[in-house]
Amino acid sequence: MNDLKQFFLQRIGRPVIRLTQSATLASFVSLRTSSALRFGASAGVRNQKSKIFNESGQIMFQTAIALVALLALVGFTIDGGVLLARYQRDKTALDIASQVASHAIDWPYFESTQQVRLDYTQAHNLAQYYASLNSRNTIRNISVYTWPPNAPTQVVVAGTASIPTGFWRMVGINEINIRMVSIARPAHGIGQEGQ
Repeated sequence: MNDLKQFFLQRIGRPVIRLTQSATLASFVSLRTSSALRFGASAGVRNQKSKIFNESGQIMFQTAIALVALLALVGFTIDGGVLLARYQRDKTALDIASQVASHAIDWPYFESTQQVRLDYTQAHNLAQYYASLNSRNTIRNISVYTWPPNAPTQVVVAGTASIPTGFWRMVGINEINIRMVSIARPAHGIGQEGQ
């Protein structure tokens, strides 16, 4: 019985008190419980009250930080989705413009030499027209290059898409500029000499 008392007291975390044979476990536990209620309960309430007063305003501070993070996440979600949709539309418009410009073949040169060479002026005009038409004038600074310079066989169309933002305007970001490049070659069937 004495070993059981010592084991019980060691598990509670209190120092082991040597009990006499006359003391019973029940009387010892009731003595301990009543002293804990007398001394520990009032001290625990007092400590809890002091913690409450020391941490006042913490919830408001954490809520303010959480709201800022939540607004940033909502802004990224809304404007990120719109940005992705408009980027895809403008990239497709630039791809169409480069594909159309790649068909601007210098026909007199082709008929006389049987070599495919692009007409730079016609390719530039077609790329400008179709890029602005299909992007609804959101692609700016459209530049058209034919490559290689001495006998051009492909068209490189580059432009900057200015995509307006919605939610990020509150932060001061009115539009986002994205640089895009598209490369196209003439259609199959006129890529080799003699076709």
